[in-house]
Amino acid sequence: MTMIKSVDFHRYGGTAKIEMDDGRQFYIDKRLKTRTPMGLYLDNHPSEGGELVHNVSTEVELITKLSHEFDAAHPIVNHDIQTLKVLQVVEYEHHGRMVKVREDLKGKHRDNCLCMICEKLVPGDKEKNCPIAQAVFENCVKYGLCTPMYECPECVVKS
Repeated sequence: MTMIKSVDFHRYGGTAKIEMDDGRQFYIDKRLKTRTPMGLYLDNHPSEGGELVHNVSTEVELITKLSHEFDAAHPIVNHDIQTLKVLQVVEYEHHGRMVKVREDLKGKHRDNCLCMICEKLVPGDKEKNCPIAQAVFENCVKYGLCTPMYECPECVVKS
């Protein structure tokens, strides 16, 4: 199993250099525009021709190792660990279909949905339910979605 040999944080540059015991070197710099969220490069810093890693699972594996092998108190590592935890996607059945969701958000739509504190929400009663909430719910069932309401012109907050 490959292990992390050393980590060097560039003090002002925001770049982390990770050396593996198999000789690979990774550079993480989120300021660079890349296809993956962490800006992960293999072998050299991008300014020196490093090869961009286009694989999120490689980033997840690397940051997971960092979180287990190092203190993670360093702001770069701690932020990267939190960011990559957000990227973990799980699959489960919802509205009779298999769906994918970010693991950190699974089951939290009610905590974020404005409808949950609105007097007009009457779930299970199509006639009395808020027409906006009903339409969104029907769309969610139709397409296997989960859509928390963040903004609504008709919301009446429960007293």
